[in-house]
Amino acid sequence: MLFDAICDPTMTAIDIGCGNGLFTKNMTSQFKSILSIDINPIRVRNLKEYFIQNEITTVAVMEMSAYEIEMSDESVDRAIFYRSIAIYRIMVEH
Repeated sequence: MLFDAICDPTMTAIDIGCGNGLFTKNMTSQFKSILSIDINPIRVRNLKEYFIQNEITTVAVMEMSAYEIEMSDESVDRAIFYRSIAIYRIMVEH
């Protein structure tokens, strides 16, 4: 599986355009920590609540645009664009 090649429990990841958190929810044990970002405040709130209710502390969820990620490149080991079609277009076209 593709995810097996990118997962490493000693590394950090950012899930860009996390939406409902499908990737993040399934990969929490596969990374040291995950930052999940999405521009939709409702999805961000729901995902934050999920991780609080399930006492998962290795995930941070933030409302943030993929166009303006507020962190340095060196702060994560892996960048994930799981099912983020608009982001993929940005990367290919630029």
